[in-house]
Amino acid sequence: MEDWKDGVDPELFNADLRPQDDVVLVGDIEAINPRGGKLTLKKGSFFKVRMLGGILFCRPKGGGKHDEIAVLPADFRNVQFLQLKVVPME
Repeated sequence: MEDWKDGVDPELFNADLRPQDDVVLVGDIEAINPRGGKLTLKKGSFFKVRMLGGILFCRPKGGGKHDEIAVLPADFRNVQFLQLKVVPME
């Protein structure tokens, strides 16, 4: 089995719902709904995230703490930080 940390942004482990902790999914993820059951998070979805106890909690934009979905380490490589780039005006 390949190392699950390959391709994972190390900054993900410091995520705590800060403004810079917005992410986009680059692949579908089978996640755990804390209220019970599993659900599939679709590629291209946007979330705010926080790391707690080695599990990544994804909060939909505009959602509260009761809307968080848990993502296990094996799927961390499918999570990518949004990076806004400044384009110089000429």
